[in-house]
Amino acid sequence: MRIIKNILSLIIIFGLIAPCLSFAETQIPEQPKNMEEAIDVSKNILETSQKEIPSFIERTWQNEVLPVWQKMFEWAKTNLWENKFSLWLQNLWQNIKGIFNSEIAQRKPIIKEEFEKEKQQLKEEAPEIGQSLWEKFKEIIK
Repeated sequence: MRIIKNILSLIIIFGLIAPCLSFAETQIPEQPKNMEEAIDVSKNILETSQKEIPSFIERTWQNEVLPVWQKMFEWAKTNLWENKFSLWLQNLWQNIKGIFNSEIAQRKPIIKEEFEKEKQQLKEEAPEIGQSLWEKFKEIIK
């Protein structure tokens, strides 16, 4: 049993260390020997970065950033909005609607009465306004 534990622990340690060792095998570029060579290397790096960075940013956005934000949106939509806030807002809306409906029911006869008064006033004032407008129009024409 002890031998199996030792073998498993060695396998686990090797499994964790081996990938790290592969990252350490990067090549270090040679130092430029003179200024012209340094300028050429920097121009090459600049040109390559100008070509590669936009596609790198686009790939990163499409493959890593956007899916994370979409998952966060879906989580917020289902867990927060649909389960908590939407019910609370529906209850609040029903309460406000009930208050307004009762207030409208109370004021409806008063509004109808005021509407009829306004209608009568317009019927009385309309001929006078029409005549004065017609007279003003005649004056403009002359």
